[in-house]
Amino acid sequence: MSDNINFNSDYFPTITNIGLAQTVIHENVHAMLYYLWDSGEINLNSTNPTYQELASAYCNLQASNDPLNDGTNGTLSMLQHQYMVDYVQSLAETLQNYGQQNGLTLSLDYCKKLMWAGSLTTLPDYEQEYSLDERNEISAIINAELHNQSDTYNLSNGTTQTINPKGDNIAGNAPCN
Repeated sequence: MSDNINFNSDYFPTITNIGLAQTVIHENVHAMLYYLWDSGEINLNSTNPTYQELASAYCNLQASNDPLNDGTNGTLSMLQHQYMVDYVQSLAETLQNYGQQNGLTLSLDYCKKLMWAGSLTTLPDYEQEYSLDERNEISAIINAELHNQSDTYNLSNGTTQTINPKGDNIAGNAPCN
């Protein structure tokens, strides 16, 4: 199998180093899932599976391999949800470590919210994990890092909140860390 990861170059003039690191980590998740599918470790009856199908199949694989899955840990659906939440936690820790190596102080919560970008927001686990206000905050965090500018969002109580980017702009910086 040979595949390419393509980045949207429209973001390059504005994206922060944290936004780019998040994107690289996120795209590697896609690559890993497609590799597992292509190698037969994830079984799907599809010639062109969607990200949602691959993520669900991966969670099924992890849940079925759980040595404690003896009927006392809850339903398969609950286990799938927990694997996805744990996986995002691991990705967030990777992003936080990148930030620390580049002199940025990022909370794990901020990194975790940033890691829910893109296709991850289409998974049922996302809406189960976060309220509408939190999902709006996540959108603002993602936009702030993609565009290297503050993003304001509305809260359900009628107030607004502003998120400022925490990363550094990479435009014109070479090499990019």
